[in-house]
Amino acid sequence: MTGTKSVMHCSKVNCDAVFVVWFSVSDPPRNVSVFVTDSGQLFSDSVSLMCIIDSNPPALSFSWFKENQSSAVGSGQSFSAVQSGRFYCEAHNPHGAQRSDAVTVTVHQHAERNIIITATSVGVLIIIIVVIIFAIHFKRKSRRSAGKESANSDTYAGLDLQSATSDLYNTLTTVHHRPAENSCSTLDPQSSSEHHNPPINRRRLQ
Repeated sequence: MTGTKSVMHCSKVNCDAVFVVWFSVSDPPRNVSVFVTDSGQLFSDSVSLMCIIDSNPPALSFSWFKENQSSAVGSGQSFSAVQSGRFYCEAHNPHGAQRSDAVTVTVHQHAERNIIITATSVGVLIIIIVVIIFAIHFKRKSRRSAGKESANSDTYAGLDLQSATSDLYNTLTTVHHRPAENSCSTLDPQSSSEHHNPPINRRRLQ
């Protein structure tokens, strides 16, 4: 602070004062949110949550709650949820408190994980068995069709062979009977002459 003496004001002193004032704005926690740190894990016994805030002064304490429950289930800026459900955090500082929106957490316990793994394995095994059964059935059906075609072909071939054999037998039989008659005529000339030359009546000649 500085001052000057003035004669015009009967020895009164005028002073000019300059003060630097610092303002500090404090408010309760703002923009409170929950961040799921390991949401990418498919199977886990717990899910880690973190409370994110923007406040001045910083939050002094954190409380974690599960929806539809009045008592806190955890404390601290980070929290590990071991059960599935909807969770939210509440941040506190000297000027107040604010809570975040609830987030859904899914935790796969050992039993649930084993059930899921078993169900998945059984499903894959059933699919493999069904595929194998269809493949075997298709192969058997193909073999049966091929066998039927082969049997039909053999039947037709047998019928053709039987017909050809019958025709050949008839031909040979016909050829065999004709020469037999001619040979008999040749071997018995007397019979042949009697047949061609009728007997002469000797009484008329006498």
